[in-house]
Amino acid sequence: STGRAKYIDLGGGGYAFLAAGVSYNRSNLHFDPEHARAVTENFKMPSLAPSANTLETINARWPDWLISRATFASWPALRVAVAAECHRIDSHKSKMNAIFERIIPKTAHLGAEFNSWRFNISAPDKPALLAKIFAAGAFASGHYRPMNHIIGGPSAQVAEYLDQRVVNLFNDCHTDAAQVEQVAAIVRDHLQNFAQT
Repeated sequence: STGRAKYIDLGGGGYAFLAAGVSYNRSNLHFDPEHARAVTENFKMPSLAPSANTLETINARWPDWLISRATFASWPALRVAVAAECHRIDSHKSKMNAIFERIIPKTAHLGAEFNSWRFNISAPDKPALLAKIFAAGAFASGHYRPMNHIIGGPSAQVAEYLDQRVVNLFNDCHTDAAQVEQVAAIVRDHLQNFAQT
């Protein structure tokens, strides 16, 4: 997949590999943006019974939620495009990550192995930090919400801890050094405020 939130941004699309003997016939699905919005909102409602979020239930209520537009005609064409972008993306992310590493205290870093997609940190009072970043006209995101709240099931303590603390700081080609420095300074100040209390 190569959409905007992915490592290589080619505007959408993706490929999967199938086992030998499995036939695949491409189909162009009718897409309704309102159906996609409804499915997304449905998954945000943790009070729903697990059966409300099964694929069968979703497809019955909003059959046109999945987009299937073609971006590349073939797998070889996609491979060439990804290879061409990879060096540029790697270089940019390395520069943005170096800025985050310089400004944000090391105690908040999750580690280099977690920073290829976004620069990940652990911070107290994640909602307050995100609010400060948004108030400055910048953007960041939180870690994925635990699925047990959405589809039911037992407590997921590690996932819940990560949801409360992990913040994804953007380091992709839609960000520049000035934006990264601004966000890093907000994070640094937020962490220093907590260290003083």
